[in-house]
Amino acid sequence: MNLSGNDVLMVVGLTALVAASVWFILAWRSPAVFLGFFLWIHIEDLVRIMLGNLRLVFFVKGVLLAALLLGYAHRQWRLRRSLWEGFPAFVPLCVLFGLAVVQAFNPAIQHPLQPVIGLHAQFLYIPMFLVAYQYFDSEERIRQFLLFTFTLTALESLLTLPQMIFGPSWWYAIVGKPDTLEMFVGRAGARAGEDFFRPSSIFANAGRFYQYLSVVATIMVGGLFHFQQKRDRLLAYGCFFSLCVGVFITSGRTTVYLLVAAIALFLLVRMSRLGARVRVTFAVAGAACAMLWIVPPMLGKQAEFIQNLLVAPVSSFDPSAGNDNLFGRLMRYGTALQRATSEAGWTGHGLGSNSLGLYFIGLQTTGEEPGYAALVWEYGIAGLVLWLALMGTVWVRSLRAYRRLRGTPYQALGLAVVALVSFAFIYQYIGYQILQNYLVTIYFWTFAAMLFALQRLAEQEHEEFSDETGAA
Repeated sequence: MNLSGNDVLMVVGLTALVAASVWFILAWRSPAVFLGFFLWIHIEDLVRIMLGNLRLVFFVKGVLLAALLLGYAHRQWRLRRSLWEGFPAFVPLCVLFGLAVVQAFNPAIQHPLQPVIGLHAQFLYIPMFLVAYQYFDSEERIRQFLLFTFTLTALESLLTLPQMIFGPSWWYAIVGKPDTLEMFVGRAGARAGEDFFRPSSIFANAGRFYQYLSVVATIMVGGLFHFQQKRDRLLAYGCFFSLCVGVFITSGRTTVYLLVAAIALFLLVRMSRLGARVRVTFAVAGAACAMLWIVPPMLGKQAEFIQNLLVAPVSSFDPSAGNDNLFGRLMRYGTALQRATSEAGWTGHGLGSNSLGLYFIGLQTTGEEPGYAALVWEYGIAGLVLWLALMGTVWVRSLRAYRRLRGTPYQALGLAVVALVSFAFIYQYIGYQILQNYLVTIYFWTFAAMLFALQRLAEQEHEEFSDETGAA
């Protein structure tokens, strides 16, 4: 029996996936397994591209997450604990899921697999909260995860610099990606309407990368104030510098705004003895921006483009940008929501009708890009109301958890997570799709779980201190 190279690759890949799944089930609380899962979701796009855009690779993370959940469920069953232990919004989630099941039978659905794709995209990754909540049972595990995530993000961000300096052909030749450029259209001033290459690091497109940076940037700012050891702080500041490079190169306006907002938040809160760190944080961000203006022109590569990297964020306040300035885009998002409400009403067009994964079955999304409008398009008006109830409940519970962290070593990190949960309403409104973009969704729920795990750690430490005081 003669097997082709693709057949051998498929057999090896499936064998590796089965072995990894068994390992994930048996050792789901191991740092190697937990961090390995996050490493995979980072390199998945790269692996898929290098295998000739093999779409089956896209489902590997779902299999690995299912293995993690099986291991988690077995432990909860053995300890006679609730499967949803620690989840802050169980009832709103159940109601939203119930509506999703009803929408799976909407007469407007065009394909029988469409609801399956919708359920996969919008609900599969939420249980990551449960795994992360049980995994973060010590401060050391939280520290390891943060430093791992920050370092990985820094490396990905730095990769955008040679991608941009040497052009897309350099990177595409390495990974074997078809030479189809990710273009960015200048929105204001003399560069309005001009096309520029937008680096995407190891991801399939720049949009996925800068949306991910929007989430991690907020937590990284909190990490700068959280770490107590000098070595950890130095590493965190180095990672933050690299992240700023990636943020400015990808020219994601929302990412820039949220990064500045996160820094300003810590400045306004005026946490004790942290004034110097705030100044250093601003200095590091400024140095990253300055480097992008100085280094590339010295190398003689794309100097004109580099010197206009900030066109995207600056154009938000440029009247010449027309509908592409900040206020114009906000109005467009509002118009999209009105249009979706008018067309979808209370019945919607069915689960998955606006899912990002419809191309797997040969369909195109026919709804709206902005997140609130997308929810109305699929679920009807009730879907948006229930999503707001879900996220609103998480937000209120997050505020309560943060209040219990005040005065503890975990206060800075808790504030960063609260900021992230608050920003979620903005993410969804502008189309970041908290319930569909797997990278954003997984990290969002993982960081949310971290906040409640920090609350649990603080309460345990308080009880231990009380017991020691009582014994004395």
